[in-house]
Amino acid sequence: MVKYFTEKIWRWFIFILMIIISCQCVFAQSQIWNVGTAKTLPPLDFRIAALQPSTIGLPGSMELSSQPVACIFAPNISLKKRWYAKRIIIATNHGFIYPTPALKQLANNGFDDLLNKQTFIPQIFAFHNEILISKEQGGKQCSAYFEPDDNLKKNIIYTLKIGFQFAVKSGKSSFEAIKRPVLYPRTSIYQDTLLLYAGFDVDGPFYKNINFSADIDVFSIGFKDFAIENKGLLVFTHSDRFSWLFGYKLSAGSFPDKFRIGIYPLFDLMWYFHRLKVKDGLGNHGLK
Repeated sequence: MVKYFTEKIWRWFIFILMIIISCQCVFAQSQIWNVGTAKTLPPLDFRIAALQPSTIGLPGSMELSSQPVACIFAPNISLKKRWYAKRIIIATNHGFIYPTPALKQLANNGFDDLLNKQTFIPQIFAFHNEILISKEQGGKQCSAYFEPDDNLKKNIIYTLKIGFQFAVKSGKSSFEAIKRPVLYPRTSIYQDTLLLYAGFDVDGPFYKNINFSADIDVFSIGFKDFAIENKGLLVFTHSDRFSWLFGYKLSAGSFPDKFRIGIYPLFDLMWYFHRLKVKDGLGNHGLK
């Protein structure tokens, strides 16, 4: 009995891991709203999260991110670079993931409806590249970080993103598409398919120490299938060091066999480590 439940837990851990790998960027903005926007963390600031990518700010207006849980079976890393910050902020984001070990675990742990155990999975190296353009409501200039005079009661950040994903493989493969919402668009690139996408995000204050994040993304899967995804989240900020969030992820689209739709709950915990001291909560920075 114990072995049975242990195997069940392990199997679902692998499945959830695949969702995390596919949805590294679906989570909300924190009190320093930079996860899905063109904003970047100040140098040497850290954000550590349970599910979304953990991030460190680097000199040169850059961020280095990685999902540590997913790294167990799918090493991954991404770099965001901010290029322009005046009335709008423009940044690019470039990432890499090695999903082969995670796919093999999925195939070997009883998810035959996703990946058959006899599936031959080659070495796969996946890449994503995107451009992000953010604009804050109010004010004549959109700050790259939150400056000491930020008033988050008025800040709403709008972000447009456009990107593409592709993969290169080593050797032949019998890998079939994973026909599940959220997973299918991202894993389709493992079959020499180009994934193009565009999205629009809105992030801002909701009530007192509660922020919100909402978006909609449209995917073109090899110019023949499509998917539309929507996210809604509330972020509860308890201090300048800790916040938590919950919400949903909705995905619908045309698959090789039929139209499918799925909705998934989202939850995460986030811790912050600031080089600058946060004043007045919700992201206003002052020198230590």
